Amino acid sequence: MGTQYPNKISALVELKSKLAEHQKLHKIEDILDDAMLIGFLNGKKYNVNDSLKCLEQFVYIRTEKYPSFSMKYLIPSTLPMLDVQCIRTLKYMDKGCRRIGVGQISLWDPSKNNVHELLAENVLHLDESIRNYMTHSEGNEFIMIIDMAGFCVQHFRNATPSRIVQYFDFFLPPEAETVISNSSRKNLARVCKQFYLNILLRNRSELLVTIDEELFSLQVTNWLMVVGAMSCRGVLPLIKVPQKVKESSKYYVDLVLKPLLEYNFPNLHGKIIIKVIFHHDGASSQTAKLTQDYANDLEPRLGIKIIWNNGVWKKLKRVSQLLGAVGEAFLKLFIHDDFASLHDHLPATALPVSLGGHLSDEDAFENEFVPGIRNQERFYTRMAELAMVS
Repeated sequence: MGTQYPNKISALVELKSKLAEHQKLHKIEDILDDAMLIGFLNGKKYNVNDSLKCLEQFVYIRTEKYPSFSMKYLIPSTLPMLDVQCIRTLKYMDKGCRRIGVGQISLWDPSKNNVHELLAENVLHLDESIRNYMTHSEGNEFIMIIDMAGFCVQHFRNATPSRIVQYFDFFLPPEAETVISNSSRKNLARVCKQFYLNILLRNRSELLVTIDEELFSLQVTNWLMVVGAMSCRGVLPLIKVPQKVKESSKYYVDLVLKPLLEYNFPNLHGKIIIKVIFHHDGASSQTAKLTQDYANDLEPRLGIKIIWNNGVWKKLKRVSQLLGAVGEAFLKLFIHDDFASLHDHLPATALPVSLGGHLSDEDAFENEFVPGIRNQERFYTRMAELAMVS
């Protein structure tokens, strides 16, 4: 660290003194090494009191709010996801000396490693970044690239709102809760729509067909109402709703679903009709028993699966709202449809081939990251022991 940073040295000494006197943190002061403490100080620009609050939150989340998670998953020697390495850090730093993490969804197989193991890998990776990799930047700033190639429904089924909140608890400061509660509905709808259109309706989900007036702004007037559906293969013919008709499940099945699914869909999708997923929202006519019975009969007969908002897509909207609200306050989010737009932010010379770059994985990524995490076994074992008695 050197004598040229006397204020930082003083801050470290003061923080250690406060830890020794702290009612709870004194129990683990021996495992909070200088590297970890400097990481917390750097994150709060060497404000000792703010750093202490972050340490309190750090320990509280691991030992009191999620003790079972810490005991079961936050042990490096028993976490197989560390070998999968869904998240890695590039050797390259940008002009602001910010480190760059890369998360690759395609490397996570939910049938082999559950979402808790994925979260644990991310938590351990962040801890090691704080300890050894982010202190070159002001305030522990970093860049995260999320490669969504391979993203599918199996992945998203794990992204329940409660699990997203758990992610926030581990990775964002406590003031994030205020941001979520104060975010406007209009902004949340915009973020949700952007996430839906950019992630789910791209080529990787080209056979998703949706009927949803909120997302696609179907207009209802005092003289005409229509039903419409669209997919990435085209727009299906509109169905005019007779005036003064009482919307019911029987009307919905006979005059909406049957024309769409048994005539228009086969004409649009041909032999691959068995791969089509049809999405509608949670209106009473769409969740009624008659509609569900029709859906149960349709899938074995034509291969078309019907889902609605009380399933995975309802989770999508709620999760997108949380991500959008917190993201706008604490993060700068960019959605890249191709490598060229990504390279506008990060040079191809610093990226691996998998991201359109010039480097092999060995040359692009830090090689000592996982060994560094495994070297902290004693730290995580002690935290688990503290969680056990909390």
